[in-house]
Amino acid sequence: MTKQNELSPEMIRLYQETAEQLSGREKRIFMARVVSIYGKGGQRWAEKELNWNRGTIRRGKQELENGEVGKSHGQRGKKRVDDFLPKLNDDLRSIVREHYFDDPEFWKDKVIKMSVANIMRLLVHDKGYCSAEIPSPETIRRKLLKMGYNLRRN
Repeated sequence: MTKQNELSPEMIRLYQETAEQLSGREKRIFMARVVSIYGKGGQRWAEKELNWNRGTIRRGKQELENGEVGKSHGQRGKKRVDDFLPKLNDDLRSIVREHYFDDPEFWKDKVIKMSVANIMRLLVHDKGYCSAEIPSPETIRRKLLKMGYNLRRN
């Protein structure tokens, strides 16, 4: 049986439209399943008749066979600080509280009158962080702002 004779133009259109509506892993797996129905030569046939990318089909086949989940674009790139320094937020909070626990003005509006550089120094000295693993001053500043602390220059 030839593959071209097996499918009507309506079925070909259905496969193409379904693939266009899907994205990411779902699209790759759909394409791999359609191609696997046709066995040997199915990838070339899908490339020619359905205008599908064979690399995408291969990746979908790997995901089907190995249970492997490919990373999407949103999962690539640099990891978040919280992934490799899970205690950083707690340590920042404890540093701020240790130095401003007695100041009633601080508790009213959560104003930190300490520089970010000084907080970074305390992370190394008091909390045992290596200076190479500490994130940038801007990252620490943003984390403090996200926690609700306002920074004020001395």
